Amino acid sequence: MDKLREVQWVRVGPNGRGSGDHFIMDAQGPSQVPARIVLPGKRFIALVIWDCEAESTDEIKALGESLVASGLSYACCYGKGAGRMEGAVDTAAVDRLLDRSSREHQHISTTSHEDESLDDALWFFLHSAWSPDSHSDKPESMLVLQIGATDEVASRVKFALTHPATFEEQVCPGEP
Repeated sequence: MDKLREVQWVRVGPNGRGSGDHFIMDAQGPSQVPARIVLPGKRFIALVIWDCEAESTDEIKALGESLVASGLSYACCYGKGAGRMEGAVDTAAVDRLLDRSSREHQHISTTSHEDESLDDALWFFLHSAWSPDSHSDKPESMLVLQIGATDEVASRVKFALTHPATFEEQVCPGEP
């Protein structure tokens, strides 16, 4: 594991869909993720990269609630225990839907990529994860939330977001 990194948000460029930007957030642990994530636009799509298999249910639940409360519209979950993170987001979304005091009810889609490669999860995030609001004229931010990521993982994520055509050629050689 690399040295403790400060939590930082990095805008790495347009999301390639012509309607928003890519962002990366690096956190050493889930407690470093803010309770309210503020990105351009009302809703966002997230790829959560976190080996949460051995993490407490309370920590995973808190992160799911934070993402949903912040405007999450689609969560792709990657890493050991990714199904637990996906379940936490699903539960938080249902709880929000059932909360009569909440004025905003939103559809949230989730996927788990526990048994896939990082490249496959990144490709899915970049090409297949679409917000139900993507038809609107509002920007659609795309966030990669890396929790406890190694330098190798962080480097690959940044490469995929900043060089999407080269990344796609590496992952799907010869495909249009």
